[in-house]
Formats: sequence, structure tokens, C-alpha cells
Amino acid sequence: MLRKVVVPFVAMAGWWLDGCASHGTLAPPVAARSPVADANAGPREAPLRPEMEALLQELDAFFAPTGNAGTAGSAPPPPHRRAPPRSGATATGRVARIDAMAFNGKSGKGPVCAPEDEPFAPSGRLCGDVRMPIATLTTEETVRVLRLLDEAEKAYGPGAARDGHYSSRAEVRCDFDPHHALVLYDDGGERLGTIAVCLTCHQWLVRPASPGTGSGRAVLLDDGERTTLASIFDAHRLGAWIFDDADPRGKEVFAYERELYGTEAEPTPRGLVRRRARLAVNASGVDQTKKLSALTRADRDALCTWTAETVRPNRRNGGSHGYECVDGAAWIASYGEKDCGSRPLDCAATVGELEACLRELREPEDLCSAPVAVCQTLMTCLPGLAKRPSR
Repeated sequence: MLRKVVVPFVAMAGWWLDGCASHGTLAPPVAARSPVADANAGPREAPLRPEMEALLQELDAFFAPTGNAGTAGSAPPPPHRRAPPRSGATATGRVARIDAMAFNGKSGKGPVCAPEDEPFAPSGRLCGDVRMPIATLTTEETVRVLRLLDEAEKAYGPGAARDGHYSSRAEVRCDFDPHHALVLYDDGGERLGTIAVCLTCHQWLVRPASPGTGSGRAVLLDDGERTTLASIFDAHRLGAWIFDDADPRGKEVFAYERELYGTEAEPTPRGLVRRRARLAVNASGVDQTKKLSALTRADRDALCTWTAETVRPNRRNGGSHGYECVDGAAWIASYGEKDCGSRPLDCAATVGELEACLRELREPEDLCSAPVAVCQTLMTCLPGLAKRPSR
């Protein structure tokens, strides 16, 4: 008997709030649901809050698997005629420009990078998960960053002492997983160094190495460094607040989102409209006119990725599980490309028709009731889902 817990999550932030899929927890069979109120029946009474809406747009853009991410790796690398210096990380007299960037961990067309390599692959190309466009700091922001580096050398570099003891940077027993970086260039556009920042674990990794900034290790930021860097990233709408647990806006945004838009499993009328719009923008990239029965393995992999990351976020690495309806019908779900893409889709519908269906279909409720009109001929051709006969 296949049963699965339905894990509620906030639309685009589900991976952050619930980073691991639920396994082994029994849930009652899912009954056919009553029809959801039509999305055109009118919005809820609660008013929209412009400042929260702006932050939600930033959140959606940050985690979009396509769009802003996905084009970075195809861009040529910045001028890099010789290797950055191996010492003197600040090199403040040579810095003419600092770029700020964010990366979301969902690799696009460029190289897949380890956290300690972000934002550049060893080849010098931008990692594929770097969001576009990249922001250039203002003169005032550049001065603030250079001052941070200079002050770090004074506080933690050679000769720095506090109460008769030499100071050193603290290391944190936490995985270094940066989502932001600053890149320093000289007036010829040559890269001088990088500062990768993890606002969740409050660490930075500065290259090239210097004692004051951590000697090439990911080390703890002090409060002044963290707030300065976070404010600069947020000024360019790069989503520092999403990761900084010291910033109260994160919890406020997620609470606002649940109130007005519901969850993926139980969206409000506004939530349905928002979901359709999000799925319309983040299409799979497969030719919309292709018949599902004629798709190549690469096409099916792309559909599986879109389904796992966008249609049903937080399911990509969830392994296999299933749903059981009260009539005994069972659905086997496997969203990872290894299993999902290997199964041919044997029906005459096109990719465009499938995507139209997935903009409306939610599981598991929709699997156990009469399918919505756009899905009526597609229930045996859903990526990552296979139906077993009723008992």
C-alpha cells in the first residue's frame, strides 16, 4: 500500500523551509477533493502590501530555475590576462570596480560549481547558477567594502593583538554554502579577487588569501561585516534577506505569502493565479509543438527537471514515493531525472498541452478526482507519475 505525506511548503521557498523530503510517514488515503473556488471569483479581502509583494518577486526571481539563472555560464569570462595575486587580498589601491552577484544553486547552461569555488569555475567562467544581471557597486559602496577589508587586516592581520593576545578569525562548524559574492577588478577589467559570502552561516571566503580575512578559509564575519555586506546585496535586490536569519523580513514574507496565497497543496484563489503565472514564465524549454511520444531522452529530462523544480518544487531529490486514493487507485511518483526521464511518454499530446495541464494540476488531490479539462487525455503521460490499476 503506497501512501505519502503531503509536505506543505511556501511556494518558491519550500526547499529552504523543508530541505529534506518526508519518507516513511504514513498518511491516510487521499479522497477526491471538492472543486477549488474559481480563481476569477475575486481576491481575498486582505489587501496586498506593496513592500511584501516586491520581496516576493525578488524571492521568485532568485529561485527561478530558468530566466535570470541559466544564462550566466554562456557569457564570456571577464578579462583575465594573468592570475590574481596570491597575497595582499585587499589590493585596495588597484581596485577600480566591484561587482555584486547572487547564485541560487540551480545550475543553468554554465559550469556546475562546488560552493567553495563560487562564483567562478576553475576554468574562469561564471558558474551556471549565477543570476543575471550582475550589479556594479556605487562609489560609496565600493569604499565601504574596501574599508571592511582594510579594517579586517588591522584587526586580524599580522601584529594585531587584543588584551595581549593575537586575534584570529573564528571558524564555524557549519557547511559553507554561499549565495552571494563580490568580485574586485582593476581599471583594466582584470579580476583581483573575490569575496564569497554565506549569510546563513555568517561566513566569508576571501581570495586571494590574507591573514586578516581568513588565510584562505571560510571564517566567521563579525556583526559589522555581516550587516554591511547584507545591506549592499539588498540594495541591489540580490536577496540577502532570504538567507540572513538575523533579518526579520524573511519570516514576515513567508507568513504574508501563506496568508494571501496559501500553500502549494492548498492555494487560495490568488495563489492559483500566481502559480499559473509562475509556471507560464518558467517553461521547460522543450519545443511546445513536439508530441510527447516523439520526445528524445534529453527532452524528457528537461521536462522532468521543470516538473521537479518548478511545478512541484522540493521534489527533485525526494526519491520515489506514492499516493493512494480511497478507491484503491495508486500513483507511483519519481521525479529525479534518472528514473523520470527514462520512461517514454506514450500519448499523442504535445509538450504545450502537457505544460497547460501542469499549470492546473496539483497533487495528490487532483490525482484522485476527475481531472481538470486540460488534463483529461494526459493522466497517463505525466512526467514522474505512473498510475497503478485500482484494486
